Amino acid sequence: MAYGDAAGNPEVRAMDITEEVTGEVTEEVAGEVTEEVTRVAPVDRLLQEMSGEMTRRQIQDAVGIKHENHFRKAYLVPALQAGWIEMTIPDKPRSSKQRYRLTPAGAERRKQGRKNRTNPAG
Repeated sequence: MAYGDAAGNPEVRAMDITEEVTGEVTEEVAGEVTEEVTRVAPVDRLLQEMSGEMTRRQIQDAVGIKHENHFRKAYLVPALQAGWIEMTIPDKPRSSKQRYRLTPAGAERRKQGRKNRTNPAG
């Protein structure tokens, strides 16, 4: 890529480089932020719907997701990995009697989420 004007003016060259780098960084950061928001928002929605011990189907119905694979990937697994929910039978993850419940960390996250929605300024 050629920088600068026909006379080789360095100010024009610096502006070209700045615009190019700024565009690259902006796209990269925007992608990371979008990914983080997309990943966290569904989990927060799941936490808001949790009540006692619930089956996967009960939680899935509560958040209004029809596709099981999407629910597991976008909601259930991230919440489990973050430690915000736990299995009632961790040794048998595929048990028909498996239920999920909030952990103390999940209850705190849910509480913070509610507080942020009622008071967006902090």
